[in-house]
Amino acid sequence: VLVIEGMSKNVKLKPYLKGDKDNVLVIPDTHFPFEKEGILEHCRIMQEKYNCGSVVNIGDEADLCAISDYEKDPDGKSAGDEYEMAKQALKRWYEVFPNTKVCIGNHSSRIFRLSRSSGLPKKMLKSYEEIWEAPKGWKWSESWEIKGVHYTHGTGLSGAGAGIKLAKQYRQNCVIGHVHSEAGIQYSASKKDLIWAL
Repeated sequence: VLVIEGMSKNVKLKPYLKGDKDNVLVIPDTHFPFEKEGILEHCRIMQEKYNCGSVVNIGDEADLCAISDYEKDPDGKSAGDEYEMAKQALKRWYEVFPNTKVCIGNHSSRIFRLSRSSGLPKKMLKSYEEIWEAPKGWKWSESWEIKGVHYTHGTGLSGAGAGIKLAKQYRQNCVIGHVHSEAGIQYSASKKDLIWAL
């Protein structure tokens, strides 16, 4: 049993490697380096509590606020500072969750959208794995499928029915992140099937 109350950030958590591969831990949008304090410890506790052998980071692992299209905060972090801080935060996650499937989110893809609008060809850019100096067990993709469930960030979706809208479109159970103002599970039933979205 892990105890995190009063735990400092310097405590070394060990990976949980015995979980059931059919049980999936979904890591929410962390937006490094602006993550909620204690989120790593919380996710690690939930992984063991529910015996999760598969891990999906649902996207927006990094915030990349300084390179967004939105108005910049003159007192905010520079793009370089934010990148280095996010990279350092990810290193702790690599140790605790050595095998993680990451969904590419709207914040994650800011690097590539900015490069495209600047006219840089893809062959001049690094992969997500290279950008974040990720270990071999970390892979980025638009979406993942595990045991018939579709995992994706949810870019382009919004509101209370975002997840179920995607599930109805795919006629498949779906898990999304992205929508910070709504959470829950919704179902859709027909004469042929019953699907859900988280």
